[in-house]
Amino acid sequence: MPRITSVCVTSRELKLRHPFATSRDAAPRLTSTCVRALLRTDDGRDGIGDAASAPYVTGETAPTLLCDMQRAVEALVGSDPADAEGLNRRLLTLLPDRPSARAGVEMALLRCRHGGDDMQLWRSLGGARRALTTDTTISITDQAPLQIDDAVAAGFTRLKVKVGGEGPEAEAGRLRALMAGAGHAAVRVDANQAFTAPEALEFIDRLMQASVNLEFVEQPVPAADLAALDAVAHGSPVPILADEAVLTPQDAVRVLERTSVYGVNVKLMKSGIAGALEIIALVQQARRRLMLGCMLESACGIACSVAVAAGTGAFTYVDLDSHMLLDDPEAGTWLDWRGPQLALPGLIDHTTEERHG
Repeated sequence: MPRITSVCVTSRELKLRHPFATSRDAAPRLTSTCVRALLRTDDGRDGIGDAASAPYVTGETAPTLLCDMQRAVEALVGSDPADAEGLNRRLLTLLPDRPSARAGVEMALLRCRHGGDDMQLWRSLGGARRALTTDTTISITDQAPLQIDDAVAAGFTRLKVKVGGEGPEAEAGRLRALMAGAGHAAVRVDANQAFTAPEALEFIDRLMQASVNLEFVEQPVPAADLAALDAVAHGSPVPILADEAVLTPQDAVRVLERTSVYGVNVKLMKSGIAGALEIIALVQQARRRLMLGCMLESACGIACSVAVAAGTGAFTYVDLDSHMLLDDPEAGTWLDWRGPQLALPGLIDHTTEERHG
């Protein structure tokens, strides 16, 4: 049986094409630091996994990712990469509260098992869909109108717009003004926990009165306040999705039992890959909807998310766009996209007009 014989962990800083800010950022971000794990086996197979951190979500930072992933991969030397269950248990023991670091190492292990071929990974997860339709994210900066113009010109019909920080009246006014230039595009609002329950409902009501094409609102209230999340879900005329409230499968159980949210945003960086797959099963059992999102990962990381989303076919909503937001020289190696259509290389034919949603 093959064994892991060498490991390497490195980091690289990728520039953002536009400044990026959410309601949780003190200042716009200009770069994203991605940490990479490379595993090699004695039969010549390589596995690469990338991770990016969002401190306000998981508590991890670029330095902790580098340290944690190095410690984890060193512990895996001599292991059989095919022992998925055993290695996942070991990683959970080594990195119990470090889901982004875990995800990066899990990604490298998955690619080791499949000979570095994401198409094989996609098939192993079910091969349900050949391509996805993603939205693109508009953050809270003065470049938002330009980003919307570019997104509409590129064919995006769904825009994920970050809000929060100025109160419901001001935020609703800003969003109305932004969407006035978006034609018929639908808006997916991401508040990143910015509101109280009454503020969130007021914000939504103002948008509905202004006839904004609002598809859903994501995590409008603090993650720990499930009562507030349930109050908004009950009172809102549009779907409410949980995001930061669900990091682990245990979180998913609590949110599904204690709130009436319409769905859950799953992210590999937020839950690890094994945890994300468990959350998918729990949400499906509860007959709620699923969204797959990202946290400014590189194209290498997004490709694994694409394999999960397209392989399982489980997701109603897809927000896998950080390869478009970052100046990543590897993007074309890992992914194939044209506007909102996104796939692993070789799975879609751009010479036809067929589109797989």
